[in-house]
Amino acid sequence: MHEIEKLKPLLADERVTDILITSSSKTQVEISGRLTEVEPLFENESQLRSWAQAVFSSCGGRLDLSQPLGEVSVPTDFGLLRIHAVLAGECSLDTQVSIRRHPLRSLSLQELLATNSINLNQLQLIQTILLSKENFVIVGGTGAGKTTLLRAILNEVSSERILTLEENFELALAGNAVALKTRESNHERAGAITLKTLLRNALRMRPDRIVIGEARG
Repeated sequence: MHEIEKLKPLLADERVTDILITSSSKTQVEISGRLTEVEPLFENESQLRSWAQAVFSSCGGRLDLSQPLGEVSVPTDFGLLRIHAVLAGECSLDTQVSIRRHPLRSLSLQELLATNSINLNQLQLIQTILLSKENFVIVGGTGAGKTTLLRAILNEVSSERILTLEENFELALAGNAVALKTRESNHERAGAITLKTLLRNALRMRPDRIVIGEARG
């Protein structure tokens, strides 16, 4: 996708986990949990708006006056990008784009242990949960590492048939995984595919495990 070329100067730094475009005149990146302002990527509001709409259109999404908020996932050489956008108008004074980068390679539980992201007791608890096939929920604040931890956990059982139900493709699991995605309604407010619909269908697909990527509401 050629629109991502605009982000390359920032994504080239592997330390950058988030890119926050608050307006055409303000762009920040997050490195090691700290926000730093960088040179703006866009010259004006019109350019930023057109870029955001082009990204969504390339991904089969919608971003317009009737649907001024949304998010899409974009696989790139720099990792999987989750791109959320708000168009200027009734919901925001300026067009805003928030980009979260997920690494191409999933970390293992042992790597999370080595970096003190989890401790030995937590590792043993996770292994017990996996072995007994208990249900579990991962809870945490924005940027806490929920997706990173979930990917690491599921990679431990990559030989099993895992069905993931997501609003946007983010988990990107290796092994014997099947990814399903919700769909928003069309202009006539018909045709929506919800998590509930996906779950009902997933039960017919001989899953060993079913994973809901994110529960909100």
